[in-house]
Amino acid sequence: LKFEVIFIFTNLNHVEGVRSLLPQLPAENVIGEPQARDTAPCAALAAGIARARYGGDVEIIMLPADHRIVNTAAFHADLELAGRFARMGKLVTLGVEPTYPSPDYGYIECGRELDDSGRVREVRCFIEKPDRVRAQSLIDTGRCRWNSGMFVWLASSIEREFERCAPELAKLCKEVAAAWGRADFAETLKDIYASAPRTSIDYAVMEKSMGVVLVSASFEWDDVGNWISLRNHLAADGSGNVFNCRAAFLESHDCVVFAEDHRHTAGVIGVDDLVIVNTPDATLVARADAAPRLKELLKKMEPDQR
Repeated sequence: LKFEVIFIFTNLNHVEGVRSLLPQLPAENVIGEPQARDTAPCAALAAGIARARYGGDVEIIMLPADHRIVNTAAFHADLELAGRFARMGKLVTLGVEPTYPSPDYGYIECGRELDDSGRVREVRCFIEKPDRVRAQSLIDTGRCRWNSGMFVWLASSIEREFERCAPELAKLCKEVAAAWGRADFAETLKDIYASAPRTSIDYAVMEKSMGVVLVSASFEWDDVGNWISLRNHLAADGSGNVFNCRAAFLESHDCVVFAEDHRHTAGVIGVDDLVIVNTPDATLVARADAAPRLKELLKKMEPDQR
């Protein structure tokens, strides 16, 4: 892909930081969302810009930023396969073969196969994050995949589904398309987002749409969405502890220790299954099974603490 066709959508406060990290992208391709509104308004924002710049037949690949994919050749091949069905007017999602009964992911139940590869199937339903028992039962069927949150569709296809499933998002999409390229786009976007619903693309569209297609991923994937995912990417010592800095452990097992400064030294005594994170301005200590509740903790903090 040429850099000119890659767009980054992020919080308005992070725009300049992202631009400095990615100077090869045109500055106007890093778009700041004025408010956090989840993935559905972001998808409508992207579709509106794509419509304005390239027309309704343009293919959109929507990817979260916090995933780790090592085999990029397989990833690109899967996107090509997804694009073939997107160009038929389908909404395509990439699903990942579950490796354990995770309660942190949504699941997708697949239906009949749609091509000879055996990796493209109809989507029967989306399943919200289940408990571990329910997750295991879904895996046991052999028909379910983790919902990766990666999508491929034409601008015209997602616009069609916005009109049918979420008219308020169709309106947002049209308003963005009309405003794109104007000098006051950023200010206009603030007004548009002020009335945007806070909802996910799964809930707003994918769960309600007919004819959604799933491509089973052929690449290894990890959603590095919480601190315990570092266990998948850092080597463990003999007691199962993983760490990225200088660390000493005494009678401690299965801990995750992370420091922004790799020269930092951590000493851990007599504890198991803890997550310990140190940055210049904050320290986090949590049980490993509670680490995904970080968002709950942030809500209890004062704004300047967050």
